[in-house]
Amino acid sequence: MSVKYTKIFLFTAVFLLGSIWMENARAAEPDLVIRDGVGFAAAYVSQSLADPISLKVGETKVVVFKFKNIGTQTWQGDGQRFLSAYTMEPKYRSSIFADQTWLSSNQTAKISGSVKPGEIGELALSLRAPQTPGEYVERFYLAAENYSWVRGGYFYVKIKVEPGPVSTAVADDLSAKLVVINKSKVEAAGGQLVKLIATFKNLGTTVWKDYSWEAETTATVGEFADDSWADSQTILTGQANVEKDRTLRLEFFIRTPAKQGNYSTSFFLSVAGEKVPGAILVIPVIVTQNAPTGYQASQFSVSSESEVLPPLLTEEPRVRVGIEVGETVSFMSLVDDYQVFRGEHDQGVLRIGETAKMDFIDGQYHFKSPSLEFSTHYYIRLVPQNNPHAIFVLPDFERRVSWLNNLNFNQYRGSFEYRRGEVDQKLYMVNDLLLEDYVAGIAETSRSAPIEFVKANLVAARNYAYVAKGKYPFFDLVATTYDQLYLGQVVAEILPNVVEAAAAVRGMFVTYENQIVVTPYFGRSNGWTKSWSKVWGGQDRAWLKPVRTGYDAGYSQLGHGVGLSQHDAALRAEKEGLSFEDLLQYYYSGTKVRRGYE
Repeated sequence: MSVKYTKIFLFTAVFLLGSIWMENARAAEPDLVIRDGVGFAAAYVSQSLADPISLKVGETKVVVFKFKNIGTQTWQGDGQRFLSAYTMEPKYRSSIFADQTWLSSNQTAKISGSVKPGEIGELALSLRAPQTPGEYVERFYLAAENYSWVRGGYFYVKIKVEPGPVSTAVADDLSAKLVVINKSKVEAAGGQLVKLIATFKNLGTTVWKDYSWEAETTATVGEFADDSWADSQTILTGQANVEKDRTLRLEFFIRTPAKQGNYSTSFFLSVAGEKVPGAILVIPVIVTQNAPTGYQASQFSVSSESEVLPPLLTEEPRVRVGIEVGETVSFMSLVDDYQVFRGEHDQGVLRIGETAKMDFIDGQYHFKSPSLEFSTHYYIRLVPQNNPHAIFVLPDFERRVSWLNNLNFNQYRGSFEYRRGEVDQKLYMVNDLLLEDYVAGIAETSRSAPIEFVKANLVAARNYAYVAKGKYPFFDLVATTYDQLYLGQVVAEILPNVVEAAAAVRGMFVTYENQIVVTPYFGRSNGWTKSWSKVWGGQDRAWLKPVRTGYDAGYSQLGHGVGLSQHDAALRAEKEGLSFEDLLQYYYSGTKVRRGYE
């Protein structure tokens, strides 16, 4: 067999879950006394809806946040030390987004089930939009009740509230509350049929006539759907005449997911096509053991492939990449003037071609350029004034890769930060840049690799970077194969096929049930890929099923083995003429490739 692609899998990104505990990066992150940071510690994994979450006035949506338990204590969904989250900034403030599923106006619902060390837990956060449109940020911190804050438990959600399709007065006429539920949580083996009964009281003046009871889009088909449902999202529909202060009883069935683990599922009531505020149900589901061998989950037809779907995001996101540097670093802009900040405080301008020197000595950052000099306890940040794609160079920085002509990769696009980790005491350059500029700087494929394979690899890399938001305290990714090998602007000179491929698949993401999902990839398998739980434990991802990788057969495995095999994908693209969509949908089962932004 040809060894043409030997180097492809040498550039693979090693997909790991974890966190480097350094200085808290978010400027407003609360300073809390953590009683037991060894026993109770968390690492953010993902959220089911991407920021910013769009809500119309009065609308309710549920966002499921996932955290990995990296402490020594098991998280509990009940008992004296149950896990939930409190509002922050200021601490314990009343949230205007709280609804009846919250424990109080400043405390979310409890985490689902019991989460052992090393497992992934889910916190379902129900958000009800206020009557005032605008852009909001809601901040939270995980806590073990009456005991300790959870180290690493800070998280936030960006929300955009838009005017509703009806007036505020009409919106107020649709209102409800849950009065009876037969099961506040479900605990059963995988694949079991569970009957649920929920009764809602009409608190508004609008009479409920035509109604539907629906699963939130975060409820994955095949995990909770039953054959009794009308379709993959609509559970049941009906007609009634429910006036103010009268009740509606809903009786329906769900199927527990096939795999053992902790889940949550959510549902809402819709009347005449409008969501009813307050008529939402979030159910923790604990699957005690796997479903019997041969169990087949319910399946429903999906929308036509020709359907034109709107972009998933309103704008191109940014990504923050951490690169370790020394105690002294120089900076020079090649394209644009840069505004200089100490923390959030504007200090002045660094002109094109001017060199600034920065260092960290005796607990202070120092900045010196021909026209500007200061010292500060804040980190230093430089932002291009006009061009977000501006290129800067670090003249004294050495970052060489032997298999890429031993070039020095010291040019990057976007913004720059110089800051120190509190625990490891290392100094980092944080490259804050637009996501497409980041993708074009990834060097994990060879110059001769088939272009459709390169496209597929870059889409998977884009997913990885997007889902990794907030993985570390003050950046999202490291620039090495611990996450993804990002080398910046010089990649365009040595791997022009990467730049070409990145432009061709601009804004494209792998989605599952219309959600942007994590898409691990690796160098080479031994003939089959692996499931998530086989490698990392916890709950399986439905799109990461083992698939046959025939071109890898007979080889030893390189990498973790989950998702796309670079070696197999490159040869499939070359020998079988598969497109990047074909490749992605093969390795990530049941997914679609959708445009995330223009």
